[in-house]
Amino acid sequence: MGIAVNGRFRSQNVTGVQRYATEITSRLGDKVRILEPDKPKGRIAGHAWEQFVLPQKVTGELLWSPGNTGPLSVPSQVLTLHDLSFIDFPKGYSKAFLSWYRWLIPRLVKRVRHLITVSEFSKQRIESVFSIPANKISVIPEAAGPHFKPQADSVVQATLAKLKLSHPYLLCIGGDSRRKNFISVAKVWPVLSNRFKDVDLVVVGSPEGVYRKNRLPKLPRLKVLPHVEEGDLPALYQGARCFVYPSLYEGFGLPILEAMACGTPVVASNSSSLPEVGGQAALWIPPLSSEKLNETLARILESSALRRELQEKGLQHAARFSWDTVAQTTYQTLLRNV
Repeated sequence: MGIAVNGRFRSQNVTGVQRYATEITSRLGDKVRILEPDKPKGRIAGHAWEQFVLPQKVTGELLWSPGNTGPLSVPSQVLTLHDLSFIDFPKGYSKAFLSWYRWLIPRLVKRVRHLITVSEFSKQRIESVFSIPANKISVIPEAAGPHFKPQADSVVQATLAKLKLSHPYLLCIGGDSRRKNFISVAKVWPVLSNRFKDVDLVVVGSPEGVYRKNRLPKLPRLKVLPHVEEGDLPALYQGARCFVYPSLYEGFGLPILEAMACGTPVVASNSSSLPEVGGQAALWIPPLSSEKLNETLARILESSALRRELQEKGLQHAARFSWDTVAQTTYQTLLRNV
């Protein structure tokens, strides 16, 4: 019996889940057979392909579905379920999405042969919510891609010039997602920007939704980058005085590792899986404490010694995670379930 891969991720926009699947399958090569749609499909058409067309393409193989969903009619399947955000943080999703996931996932996790998830936090939530035995779930952490590493100064300067960034800056990613909690940074930034007048705030992902829902005043020295090319991200991370990640909920929190791998100090929330992922290499704050966030960001902006300490700890910590190891561990887990 061979191993087939649910290749629906290849027809989707690239976010963390799709990157995870791509990193692993690219390393497994011809050890697996990827089954993918003939052409890109929208969300509804994608689910229909997954439930009705994909099962016909699986010919006696074990199927690995790496992207949270899979066909109910294929019990010989290993499913990667990254988190339970659709249950734990439903505000970020449409009613149609929530209805489908809340119908599908409870049935699917009971039917498949084995589950993979990316953190102990997510494993505990899956066990608790769905009453799944612990031995049916394997935890295989993610990793920063190999291109996330310290860049030459000339590369950093060229990238910042390309992005029209000319001052020291704090960096946030995911400003348009309520779960990413940009509002916490937005609340403290007017005070910080008045104290540190040479520092900008750079947000990847439009924060317009935050403004609209919370009626915030226009923020001083805010630079919004709606989209940054993958190849520019390492230099963007490295150029930051600090990467700020006050997310309310993460199944893993890959941007923390990406920033650390580039030598960037990290301030992040002590919620969900994040402390598990970042360990002792970040400064941790309660995600809804404006006072603590303001105090911590001020410390890191004031102290170059603290930034160097976090930089060294982060580089060492991120080096412990490898996509090669993730791929090999995933493959061995699949083989055990063939």
